[in-house]
Amino acid sequence: MMALKNEAAQKKLVMLVGILALLVGVWGFVSPNFLGANLENPLDNILHLAIGAWALMSVKGGKKMMAGGAMTGGGMAK
Repeated sequence: MMALKNEAAQKKLVMLVGILALLVGVWGFVSPNFLGANLENPLDNILHLAIGAWALMSVKGGKKMMAGGAMTGGGMAK
């Protein structure tokens, strides 16, 4: 598995995922058949919006916003 060891690259990747998730979430309300994804259920769109917001908040908040401190070693079995 390829790992990004550079913190700046990690932040850029998480920001990209967050922006894409927000775009898909918003677009799902506008056009439910987004590239054949069939986002007819509003819960799909809400989930995309929540994941996008979480990703962007984690970029802004840094290590304290990451799930369980997984990137810093907290909560991970060694």
